[in-house]
Amino acid sequence: MAGCQKPEGGCDGSCSQSNSTGPCPPGGDGQWQLHGLDEHLRAVGEIAAGFAEEFAASEWARLAGLWHDLGKYSSAFQGYIRRESGFDPEAHIESSGGKVNHSSAGALHAAAKLPGKGQLLAYLIAGRAR
Repeated sequence: MAGCQKPEGGCDGSCSQSNSTGPCPPGGDGQWQLHGLDEHLRAVGEIAAGFAEEFAASEWARLAGLWHDLGKYSSAFQGYIRRESGFDPEAHIESSGGKVNHSSAGALHAAAKLPGKGQLLAYLIAGRAR
């Protein structure tokens, strides 16, 4: 899955279909590309850790990056992203429409995995989503 997402946010066509967070619009070849969620989470974790080195919080930032989009693994979110992107024109049949909460899963995971201190991380994760 290396190189799935270009820095400017587009797909470069090398995406894998496993653990996808959602489709990227068709490229010049007319084929949809899937953006790997596992790769995205790891990359965000590493970037966040790098920014947080300056104030000695790399591990906290890495965890926040790893867990910030855990809710995107849910079938509800997968259906939402496929429906809204136009990737799956039949997705509207099974869904209720509207946005899907994807930040609560990561926040709950942080609170459960790190009793006490994880609550602070949970606030960060839950508060970043709009």
